[in-house]
Order: sequence, then structure tokens, then C-alpha cells
Amino acid sequence: MGKQHFTPTRAGGEATPPHSIEAEQAVIGGLMLDNATWDQVADLVSEADFYRHDHRLIFGAIRALAEAGRPVDVVTLADALERADALEQAGGLAYLGLLARDTPSAANVRAYADIVRERSALRQIAALAQASAARAFERGTAALEALEELREEADSLAEREAARGGRDTSLKAALRAALDCIELRHEAGALPGLATPWPDLDDITTGLHRGEMIVLAGRPSMGKTALALNAAQHAAENGARVAVISLEMTAAGLADRMIAAASGLPLSHIRDPRKLDGGGEAAWAQLTAGVARLSAMEGELSLDDRPALTIPQIRESLRGMRASMGGLDLVVVDYLQLVVSEGENRTQEVSKISRGLKAIAKDFDVPMVALSQLNRGLEQRTDKRPTLGDLRESGQIEQDADLIAFIYRDEVYNEDSPDKGTAEIIIAKQRNGATGTVRLAFLGETCSFKPLARDWKRPPPPMAEAKRGWSNDAPW
Repeated sequence: MGKQHFTPTRAGGEATPPHSIEAEQAVIGGLMLDNATWDQVADLVSEADFYRHDHRLIFGAIRALAEAGRPVDVVTLADALERADALEQAGGLAYLGLLARDTPSAANVRAYADIVRERSALRQIAALAQASAARAFERGTAALEALEELREEADSLAEREAARGGRDTSLKAALRAALDCIELRHEAGALPGLATPWPDLDDITTGLHRGEMIVLAGRPSMGKTALALNAAQHAAENGARVAVISLEMTAAGLADRMIAAASGLPLSHIRDPRKLDGGGEAAWAQLTAGVARLSAMEGELSLDDRPALTIPQIRESLRGMRASMGGLDLVVVDYLQLVVSEGENRTQEVSKISRGLKAIAKDFDVPMVALSQLNRGLEQRTDKRPTLGDLRESGQIEQDADLIAFIYRDEVYNEDSPDKGTAEIIIAKQRNGATGTVRLAFLGETCSFKPLARDWKRPPPPMAEAKRGWSNDAPW
């Protein structure tokens, strides 16, 4: 048989694409020797996987005969090819006879088919690289867009190869995998997902799950950023690797809020340190302890505060963070409507953003916490608690989200609310669990949400600031 090519060689100054003539011949010959082997290769290779044109023609004729339930041998193949006026192009009757004669056995036909498929995949990778290089030389090409297109095409190729690789998709396999996961969770004695600082919330959600998009929505001043940062800090403090994409606030602003939450000092004191003097050395010690607590998260929490990022730019940022931290366990995007996208109208733009963030959650295998604004129309209602219909600018968000949580603080609308100092976290959608409402304590001055004890009472404002009339409104 012909020479087997395992590595690119040079012919006439150009590289020969990866291929194995011997493996192609062995597949065809094996199928002629034992028709029963067709089922072993039918879903593994196709005509397009064969490098030589004559082999593509022959394999196509074998497929047609096998699917018609007819025998495959030298005579039937020659007849099928002649009827298609392709016998001469396929090498003629003599070449078919040679293939059958020189194949010693059909026992290893699947192994030969694996080689053919592998060489085909390598040729596709080479073609993808060449196309990507050509695009890089085109005038006006944006680097991030070219990288994202390359990534998408590479991922698509990888998915096709994985699907052809004999992955077991039977119910039995799915049940076995599910049982394995259940046993691991039981042995670990921990939440299936990433824990938050709020046990009552985790009781409903079982934590933040990998590959899922969690939408955290609310009207301005409800505390969306504070809640997300509290969850991020808690995760990082417990060893999770967290990425925060802040399209609205600067890294310095986020750091101020994290210091307030970690130290228990009012945000106003963090922003104007002169106020710390009123608390004496204890206040400065409290500040130092809070900063030290956050510093211990170095390497566990990364921030990107660039504005107006696109989905490809967010992906690129996350790749960099994943590389520097050695992985990713949680991503926070603040907030969804500030991501830049293109579309005929705003609804289409937000829909593309939502789908893009959902894809990131799956591709990076992380919980994606995406903050979202709500339509202001809800403020015209008597009961201003949000519903799914209030998600701003796109119903696609509701479709893509695995979990949707709304933040509602009655005191924002009712100054004398009996629920002052608390927040309702309304789980309005959970694809794999129940819905419900959890009430948390809200300390606006320290940008904190805390578990709410049954006998909880609103604590007095810290330090001397109480005399000046503290506001519980969130400063964001």
C-alpha cells in the first residue's frame, strides 16, 4: 500500500497536509472483508475525512450500499461506482481488488478509522490556522474580534470531534454520572454549589452552580453591587478564585466598599479618613484589620474596571484572570446592560449580551452572576416588588438565566417601613429548584448584607455618625 504520512512533509516547497493513506486503505478494505464492521465506523468517519479523492468516492459508495442493506464487496462496489460514473476516478476494478487483497484483517477497522479521523481533524486545524492568519493580515481587523472568531471556530471543531469520539450519551451513562455526583456531594457533606454568606439563601439555591447564569436584578439604590461584592468576598476568603468585571464603578470605588464591608466601618469614613479620628486608635485598628483581611485574598480576587466592554473583551479578560489565578470559580459582571453589543435595536443588543454571558458561564464552567437593571415602570405600582416581567429591555434574560433573584428594600419607597434595615431576596426563577423569598439584614453604611436572626433588631449606627442622621440608603 501507499506510504503513511504521520507528519507534514515538503513536496514542491509546500507542506503536505496530515494524512495516512495506509489507514484509509485499511478502512475500505476491512469493510469489504467484513460488512458487519460498518456499525463500528459509520458514526466515526465520513467521506470528507478521507484525504484522497478516490477514497472519498469509494467510502461514499460503501455508505450508500450499507444504508440500503446491500452487501459490500469488490463486485458490488464496482457496480455502484460505475452507475455513478465514478469507477475510473476511484481507481477502477483493479484498485478495489487490491484494497481487499492487501488488507489482512477487518478486526482493527475501528482503530484504522480513528487514525483517519485524527488526520482529518489535524487538517481542519491547519486550515483554521491559515484562515485566521489570513484574516490577521486584512486591513482594519480588530485583534480581539479575530481572536474571538478563532476561539469560536476552534470550540466548534472541538465539540464536533468530541461528539464523534464515541461519547456515551445513553440514559444509563447519564444516570451513572448523576449517581456519582450525588455520592460525592454526600461524602463531602457540603453544598453542591459555591456557598454564599447567607445560609438561608443557600438552603433554597444550594449555592452558586458552575455553568449557570445567575441574574441579580433590582432598581437603583437597592444594593445590587453590595450583595454581589459580599458574595465575591466570601467566596475569595474561602479559597475560591473570583473575577469581578465592573463596567460601572472604578476599582478604587469597589475597594472602598469592600474595605467598609470587611472592616465594619462606615463607607463615609473610608472615603473621608478624617472621620476616623473620632473613633481614635480603635477605628484605625479596625481599618487595618479590614485591609489585612482583604489583602489575604490576593491571588483569589481580580478586578477589571474598564468601561464599555464587549463580550469578546470580557472573555479575553477572564482568560487572563484565569491564567493568573490558576482557574476561575466565580464571575461577577456589574452590570449586564452596560456591556457593549450591536443590534438593530436595544432589545436585540441586550439579548445578544445575555446569550453571550450565558455562553461564558458554560464555556468557562463557572457560576456567572450578572447584575441587571429593572424597568422603572414597576415604581408606578402599589406593590413595587419586582416580577419577571420587570427585567429591563429583553425577555431573553429570563430565558437564559438559570436563576433570577430580585433585591427589594421597602424603605427605599416607604421611609417609615416596618421592614426598615432589611432586604428581601426574591428568587423568582430557579431552573433546578424552588422559588421563594429570603430576608436579610441590610447595613447600608458598611455596604453589607447579613443573615437575619429571628430576634434581629436594627443596630444603632456605628461611631459618632449617628448624631448626624445616618441614612440607610445604599450609596450606589
